[in-house]
Amino acid sequence: MTIGPDIKEAIVEVGTRFVIERDSGDITGEYLNFKSNAQVTKPFIREFFLEAEFCYDTAKLANKEGLYNVYVSNGYIREDPLKDISPFLDAINVDVKAFNDNFYKNICIANLDPVLRTCELIKELNIHLELTYLVIPNHNDSIDEVKDFCKWVVDKLGNRTPVHFSRFHPDYKMTNVQSYKTLELT
Repeated sequence: MTIGPDIKEAIVEVGTRFVIERDSGDITGEYLNFKSNAQVTKPFIREFFLEAEFCYDTAKLANKEGLYNVYVSNGYIREDPLKDISPFLDAINVDVKAFNDNFYKNICIANLDPVLRTCELIKELNIHLELTYLVIPNHNDSIDEVKDFCKWVVDKLGNRTPVHFSRFHPDYKMTNVQSYKTLELT
């Protein structure tokens, strides 16, 4: 596989060791330096399926060496690339930003349904799935919205699907939103 000219740096975390390849060209087994004692690979790319071919090749090589492949995603994944890489993925954590389409349209400039469908497909493909829901005050934190989200998880993904609720931290384009105090979230 050859990485296109728009990708100037690819970073893959192999256990506690970072391997950085600039203008990497062809990916080989040496690229990942499997000599370390790592057990897990996790790509650090904006959204791993933006570089699906790179991730596929990396996951395949890591799997061949007996490493686990764990990805974090926003859930905006096309079905075919997910199906292609699924034999080499051990787990995916999907960040569900909210459980209402207005939030996705206005804040994420996206839609919720493709994210939900991706989560369902991950379960169908028997990849371990965990969800993270970032609780943002006055944006996605109503009791009804969180209850609806939890009901969807149980109904569509099963009651054994791990869900992590994370406390919002003001950053980037949402610096004007206050964070919850820890006790308010519990």
